[in-house]
Amino acid sequence: MALLIIPGNAWWVVMMEAVKYTGHPTTYSLYFNVVIILATLTAVNHLLGRVWCAPFTRTDLLVIYFMVALATSLAGHDQAQVLMGVIMWPIFKATPENNWTNTFGQFIPHWLVPRDPDALREFFVGNSGLLLHWRAFVAPLACWGAFTLALLLAFFCLNVIIRRQWVDSERLTFPLVALPLEMVEPELRFYRHRAMWVAFCIPLLINVVNNLHQWLPGLPEIKTRSYTVGQFITNRYWAPVAGTPMFIFPFAIGIGYLLPLDVLGSSWIFFWWWKMERVIGAALGLTTGHPNAPYISEQAYGGYIALAVLAAYAGRHHLRRVLRCAVGLDPEYARTRTEALPYAVAVWGFVLAFSFLLWFGRTMGMEWWPLLAVFVGYFGISVAVDRLRAEFGCPTHDLHAAYPGDMLPRMFGSLSFSPRTLTGFALFFWFNRAHRSHPMPVQLESLVACGRVGASQRRLALALGLAAVVGLVSAYIGVLQPHYARGADSARTWGLLKHFGNEAWQFGLATNLQTPRRAEPASLYAMLIGFVFCVALFACRIRIAGFPLHPVGFAVSSSWSLDQVWLSLFIAWLCKVLIVRYGGLKLYRQAVPFALGLILGDFVVGGIFNMVGIFTGASVYHFLG
Repeated sequence: MALLIIPGNAWWVVMMEAVKYTGHPTTYSLYFNVVIILATLTAVNHLLGRVWCAPFTRTDLLVIYFMVALATSLAGHDQAQVLMGVIMWPIFKATPENNWTNTFGQFIPHWLVPRDPDALREFFVGNSGLLLHWRAFVAPLACWGAFTLALLLAFFCLNVIIRRQWVDSERLTFPLVALPLEMVEPELRFYRHRAMWVAFCIPLLINVVNNLHQWLPGLPEIKTRSYTVGQFITNRYWAPVAGTPMFIFPFAIGIGYLLPLDVLGSSWIFFWWWKMERVIGAALGLTTGHPNAPYISEQAYGGYIALAVLAAYAGRHHLRRVLRCAVGLDPEYARTRTEALPYAVAVWGFVLAFSFLLWFGRTMGMEWWPLLAVFVGYFGISVAVDRLRAEFGCPTHDLHAAYPGDMLPRMFGSLSFSPRTLTGFALFFWFNRAHRSHPMPVQLESLVACGRVGASQRRLALALGLAAVVGLVSAYIGVLQPHYARGADSARTWGLLKHFGNEAWQFGLATNLQTPRRAEPASLYAMLIGFVFCVALFACRIRIAGFPLHPVGFAVSSSWSLDQVWLSLFIAWLCKVLIVRYGGLKLYRQAVPFALGLILGDFVVGGIFNMVGIFTGASVYHFLG
């Protein structure tokens, strides 16, 4: 069933995000399209069980949910969509005016980008079909598909290695697993909570009223996305933060209520920490001549790497025993039949996958140390995102402008790297642009959720592998076919792929080669400061009882996505503080169905209106940021 759903789901995701621009499920941690699919299957399964026989068990529904979620990640905003923008751009958009052919055309491996002029032209012009030009994509997408599968294998092996430490030893909560687990409860117990339906009706009302306002402007709207900080604070010194949104999203309030209180409070506190850096930097003139100052992306990148290092430090005894298992020195610890892979297979599988990725980069002509920096940095961020979702349940996690391929030329100057290495940075831009639809935490959450219901981890590994292969093919077709039909350069698409391609080649590679950057050591210092500050927060939490600030909040709060949901998280924090202080644990647990109802109502009702917009072409209310 999951494999049948995945192709249609990929088309839906691409139409929402890249073609119609009516919704962005993969920019948030919970994908509303997958929640809608699970709710539909659960309802159908229950009805069939009443009249005949339920075809799916609770475990079956969870496996379908996570298979479709993994495939959604691969089709998402920061995966296949960016890949297509990157590989379609450099050959077709090379002109005598920009001189790209002579500047870097010879450095692009011929097997990684399509070069058929007709296939490229009709992709941008439209009124064509993928079936007419599929041969142009066989070699490039086969190479990138193998590369992506190696990434997924490395992620899965790492997840197998760390699962036992995070779940059994540290007992992290994995808040985002709560909703799918509750939705598949036997006898639909979750749907019998009155508080859940009361909460469900709140986003129902908001979505219905605001969509009617879209279609009939004379009707009033509920202004959940109409205000910014600049409308209330007009002093010129606050200009750097005047555009900060003051949006209210019911689903974000619901997710926020499930999060640990210290991390939830730290997220909005550090959000304003970063804003004050911008205000103070502008007031002191630090940004004059230094457009990247105060180097927030670099500081946040240092924070992410610190989270990965701290997670490894906390689990050092477990990791040591896993490595001993890999070489046969600790057979007792290796007897873990509940793991998806034996520890030895996981360790050597990661080594094999990582070696393949390095070989891939070397085949492209990249130098060794920048190549290592890219992948070590990327896997550091991946582990940090994994940790954010496991401990915080963060509703968003992105890290724009913190790709090592962008930061290394800023830190050391463009001339410190060969043209082939810089070209490699541009080609690797697609999985480093941001990290919102990251597949690694989806894999870990599937292991955790299925473990809680007693499902076989090894059978789940096979299911996720099938979902990865079918999901990749579906994602590639799902991105290419609508753009061949409508034209990536035409007004019938939003132009998102053009934006991605321009970022990688015009603002990235062409700038580095045609107008080389000088070294900017402040970028390196900012990254080190972010790393040290995050470690210092961790040390304070260990040594000072009740220390309120959490390093996770420091790392995650600089993102563009948190701009959208900071106020919702603040509301969730305030409500949770009052409930815990005056109602205790009992009232907190009684309010959990209410929080889940906010999420489900926003996702289901907003998703239905989203589909109406796709099929009718009508303008709809964007219930997500």
